[in-house]
Amino acid sequence: MVLDKKETLDVLLIHPPWFRLQETTLIDYPSGPCAIASVLEKIGMNVLVWNADFDPSVTMVIGGTNLLNTEELTRKYHQYLSNLNDMNFPVWREVRDTLQKLRPKIIGISVYSCSYKSALNVAKIAKEFLPGVKVILGGVHPSIDPNSCISHREVDVVVVGEGERQSMELFPLLMDGYTESKLRQIKGIVFKDSFGKVVHTPRAALIENLDELPFTGRHLLYQLERHPPAAFHMLYGFRGCPFQCIFCSSHNVWGRKARTRSADSMVDELELTYRRWGTKYFYICDDMFFLKRERAIRFFESVCKKRLKVFISVQTRGEMIDDELLIAFKRAGGQHVSVGVEVGDEEIREMIKKGNTVDDMRKAGRLLHKYGLNMMGFFMFGFPWETEEHIEKTIKLLYEIKPRAAFPYIVTPTPGTELHQIVLDMGLINKEDDFSTFYHESPEMALMASVHKEKRIEIINRVLKVFTRYNRSSMRFDMFKHPAFYLAAAQDAGLLKSPSLALKNILRVFK
Repeated sequence: MVLDKKETLDVLLIHPPWFRLQETTLIDYPSGPCAIASVLEKIGMNVLVWNADFDPSVTMVIGGTNLLNTEELTRKYHQYLSNLNDMNFPVWREVRDTLQKLRPKIIGISVYSCSYKSALNVAKIAKEFLPGVKVILGGVHPSIDPNSCISHREVDVVVVGEGERQSMELFPLLMDGYTESKLRQIKGIVFKDSFGKVVHTPRAALIENLDELPFTGRHLLYQLERHPPAAFHMLYGFRGCPFQCIFCSSHNVWGRKARTRSADSMVDELELTYRRWGTKYFYICDDMFFLKRERAIRFFESVCKKRLKVFISVQTRGEMIDDELLIAFKRAGGQHVSVGVEVGDEEIREMIKKGNTVDDMRKAGRLLHKYGLNMMGFFMFGFPWETEEHIEKTIKLLYEIKPRAAFPYIVTPTPGTELHQIVLDMGLINKEDDFSTFYHESPEMALMASVHKEKRIEIINRVLKVFTRYNRSSMRFDMFKHPAFYLAAAQDAGLLKSPSLALKNILRVFK
């Protein structure tokens, strides 16, 4: 969206800085703000989405950021905290300049627990430099802890749960002037009344038919022309999870009932993105794309019928993989299937309520290798009951199932999860702990009850190095095995704009 000089910006939806505080960058479009922007545009509002975590001057290598491994993020932990709390850091000056340039009437900020402090920094800057602006917080953390969010004087309203319906009522009301009685009629929000008392309206009903929603508003990104094709590659078509993993908080926003967009709707969005921005590689972000297997097969068949020359990766649970799905997936340009492997010990799997077995992971690996497809594995270490012996089983499983890439995540008791309450009860964290340290690369995590903190840090560093070595070796091999895919991914990310830039990124992979 490009505003006419005479037009004013009604709403600016912001994904606050987080990776940039670690002096890296997030290339992916912010899905939550772009989803809200699309429904606001539909009702006639002038809206833009600013990914304040995107720095177009930083080149990309792999995934959503320019980092090849998670070990690097852990090394930058203290630098991150320093930049987060230094309001003279260049990112915060950029926030001030951008807000003063765009001068929106309403600002909506998408918040995860780890980005809570960053979001509050943005809110404070907005209130200081834009008198009269209204600040709304939404997303995962506000849905879990709305009382804390609304307690800050810079925050006017908190949106709880799915935000589309609330936003279509709330934002026009804030634009036109509002009364407390009108705010009380909007479901799924939290605000302070004229006496300073916190008001919770009833929770809004979940959206049952996701096909009713407009496509994600990628075109509403601020400075759209600076984003490479890779920025638009994510597809979302799934909300709600029926499983009980103790480390996941998604049910706080999406609920437990699985709701999906139709395969036809998702393929139409993929085709639009492919033709409009030239994006060749797509990542389907549904946690369990194979949960409704007929829908998945229809999606793959439709991509083939439309003769879309694209590459596709998906996420699913290991036990949901079968021959028929993989055959259809490969025909449609399938590349990777991401699986939550998590841990290699059966007892720990039961304690975290994973709901599948180590043998399920082995079978998934065998099936993917059988069809020449790549397994991407998400691994976790540092649950409160784990010992070094348990973690060694996870590393052993890594080398047994041989994923193409393996992402090690330090166990983090995110607010809103069963795990968070468990570690509180065990005395491993306090209610007052700073959520800025609650993320999967933070050395403050891995709260193993039987291991002293200094030893935990040693374990974290050792495990991350194992995964870094594994990934570098695997990546080098795979680049030669699948050159067409890597060429398309590099083009999407803008890595081939010049010979020197291409060489720089190739050397970074192989060093």
